[in-house]
Amino acid sequence: MDATENRRFEEALALLEERRYGEAVESFSAVIALSPDMAGAYGNRGLCYLNLGLDDQARNDFETVVQLDPDDAMGYSMLADLARFQGGPEDVLRQINLALARNPDEPQAHFLRGWLFARAGQYDLAAEDLGRFLELAGENDDVKDFYDACTVLASDNPPIAELAASGKADDYLGLRGWSFDHSENRDYEEQGLPCPYAHCIRNCRPLSPETPEGCPIFGNACPGRHKQVDWCREHPQMFD
Repeated sequence: MDATENRRFEEALALLEERRYGEAVESFSAVIALSPDMAGAYGNRGLCYLNLGLDDQARNDFETVVQLDPDDAMGYSMLADLARFQGGPEDVLRQINLALARNPDEPQAHFLRGWLFARAGQYDLAAEDLGRFLELAGENDDVKDFYDACTVLASDNPPIAELAASGKADDYLGLRGWSFDHSENRDYEEQGLPCPYAHCIRNCRPLSPETPEGCPIFGNACPGRHKQVDWCREHPQMFD
């Protein structure tokens, strides 16, 4: 990479850091035009697309990353993250295994595997992976809440074991913001939650305010769809 390419790449990274995703896409695209074999440019442009809710474009870029650099663990992790919303558990796990085979310390792969274990009710294994994520990635309040909830559900405490066995563990996770139940919660106001679907918000990717469709706060997986998104935009004070 010559001086010009390096400067443009650094400028594109700065735009990504500032969450100016649309501009960053253009900037990374300019870098790719100069260096079509630069895996890092595709990977970072894929992150921009992801934050803009353009999953197909993001997938294309992440697939290009692993084609150019088959040892890029992060590329496989990002493909796993996409599969979490659009594929099945088998797709997610396949990409996670590819990532961890290349780098056993890939943080996002551990988070995603923990998410899969929690979804399957294997809370002890979920806590193990989520704890590993926190060791590798550092402080993250949201994931710490998820880890704490899974640790509780994995305990031998009889009332907790009964809760986990009763099928109500998802309700407990929901109060911590990590439910896998995306149905409407009619008691959200009494529970102090900002919307009827707030129990699943941490499973949704946040989108950039530049995104024309999808929720700019909770992500494009909001089960309330456009009706709920409109409600959220009309009540910004709920998210202050």
